[in-house]
Amino acid sequence: MITWIQSHRKWVGVIMWISVISFVGAGAVGWGSYDFGKSGGAIVKVGNYEIKQKELQSEYNKYYNYYASVFKDQFTAQMAKNFGLQTQALNSL
Repeated sequence: MITWIQSHRKWVGVIMWISVISFVGAGAVGWGSYDFGKSGGAIVKVGNYEIKQKELQSEYNKYYNYYASVFKDQFTAQMAKNFGLQTQALNSL
């Protein structure tokens, strides 16, 4: 390894800079995907109550399953959007 570095010393600096930039770039992309901080994944805060993504998704699934059972095979994601299921779920929470 050292002999390779010695024989290619002109390119070692370039390779090192590319590596550093790659690691910093990957870290910057990854930092935005995690919930750090006090809110812990809360998407809405009403007074002292925080609604988390998991709660909203669970409530949305209840509404979606209800309408799917009423309309059977005719119920689609577009109908769910037209009915405003996301808003209904958020309001019920």
